[in-house]
Order: sequence, then C-alpha cells, then structure tokens
Amino acid sequence: MTVEKTVLVSRRIFWSSIGLFFLAGVISALVEAYNLKWLEAIVAFLGGTSILLLVISWGMPGIFIFLGVPWLARAWFRGINPIWYPSTPWEQMSSGEVRSTYLQSIISLAILIIIIVAVIQFNFQR
Repeated sequence: MTVEKTVLVSRRIFWSSIGLFFLAGVISALVEAYNLKWLEAIVAFLGGTSILLLVISWGMPGIFIFLGVPWLARAWFRGINPIWYPSTPWEQMSSGEVRSTYLQSIISLAILIIIIVAVIQFNFQR
C-alpha cells in the first residue's frame, strides 16, 4: 500500500466512524421522540459499526509499526489529522519525529487493547 492510499483510507475510516456515530445519535433521538422501536436495530448496527471503525482507526498505526512499515503508521496519523502531521517524506523526518511516530503508534495500540480488555472484563462481571 502506498503512502497516499494509506492517508486516504485512514481519512475515510476515521470520518466514516464519526459520521456513523452522529447518524446513530440522530436516529436514536427519533426513536425516543416518536417511539419507533423498529429503528433500534439500525441504531445498534450504526453504533457498532462506528465503534468498529474507530477501533480500526486507533489500532492500525501500532499494527503498521509491528509489521515493520512505520512510514505507513505516520501516513495513517496524517489521514486522521493532516494539520498536526505534515506530509514530510519518512526519509526526511527528524529523529524526534520518527521516535514520536513510534511512541504514538505503540501508545494508541496499547490504550486500545486496555480499553478492549476492560470492556470485556466489565461485561463478564455482570
């Protein structure tokens, strides 16, 4: 996968997760206001899909680091936030930017794993 495609896929996944989350919220408000019980399944599907896309969005940079392609991790972050992450080629980045990419990727994956474990543990305690 090229850097440009990674940026594009990252951007689409992130913004799709945000859009689906808000759409689920709007439909949920309609369900509450008009007592449309048949829409509850759609709300659950949209909410679950948005969470799944957000998990993918958070986890991919760490996965790219472990796959040995850190420039794609940086491209993934750039797709999510193009203002914070400039389009500097990987070879021209400073050592601090490279370390920052590794650190942010691993931390985001670690936080994601901790959240998943906590949610699973909470659901089994009920």
